[in-house]
Amino acid sequence: MKIILSALPMAALLTGCVSLSDKQISRFDRMSCSQLAVALDYEQRGQRDAETSGALNSLSGLLSKGEASDRAELDAFADDLDADEHRAAKDYIRDRQDYLDC
Repeated sequence: MKIILSALPMAALLTGCVSLSDKQISRFDRMSCSQLAVALDYEQRGQRDAETSGALNSLSGLLSKGEASDRAELDAFADDLDADEHRAAKDYIRDRQDYLDC
């Protein structure tokens, strides 16, 4: 439980603060419309997978005890961050598609 409590302030700081790196932006900016469509599909699947994994880890954390519960909760937190990264990429790709009139 101590691990989860120490992660809570970090969660509050990181939630909603996910942004793309300059490298990711540069990569998306060089893509054609068809490449952006493939990238968007990849990011959508990645977000869905991370959200599913996070939900399962949260459930596991609730059903487990002790150290196993702590590990599951931290894994769920990592999955939430991963889902946020995919969501940010997905939003940027959609904006880029609009800009290019794809």
